[in-house]
Amino acid sequence: VSGTLLIPLLYILMKRFGADRAGSLTAALMLAIHPLHIWFSQEARPYVLLLFLTTSALLALVAAFQHGRLRDWMLGGLLIYLAFLTHLVGLATLVIAWCWALLLHRTRAALGRLTALSLALALLCAPWFVALARRPEASHAPARGLTLFEIPYTFQTFVGGYYPGPGP
Repeated sequence: VSGTLLIPLLYILMKRFGADRAGSLTAALMLAIHPLHIWFSQEARPYVLLLFLTTSALLALVAAFQHGRLRDWMLGGLLIYLAFLTHLVGLATLVIAWCWALLLHRTRAALGRLTALSLALALLCAPWFVALARRPEASHAPARGLTLFEIPYTFQTFVGGYYPGPGP
């Protein structure tokens, strides 16, 4: 469901970022036929849900930066928090929002609201970080060395759209 809903959401996000209709449709079509997107959409893993939540959060933040409505900021924050609960990488959405704010929306109001949102998210996420810090063995995969095989293997997996087994 998340993978299917992500396709029109990407179209809308592209339009909001200023892409024309053809560019937005192309992005949505490329996502719809991408083998990894199809594969991850069929798995019971958090990756497509994470993409759906972060894309939704970015859409809410686009509206928040443009219109300054409190409900858009709150929705963006809620979606970032849900993305964080789905996967730790979900907090990267906040980093993207800060980069975007510093590059394009340097108004005092936008930066103030983004600061407030960041502080609220820090308070919401703090218990999870404390829990992870207390159990590092449960939150990290075993360390292994990095070899030169990862680069062609990753490229082959991305282009081929399938994962032949454990990585090198």
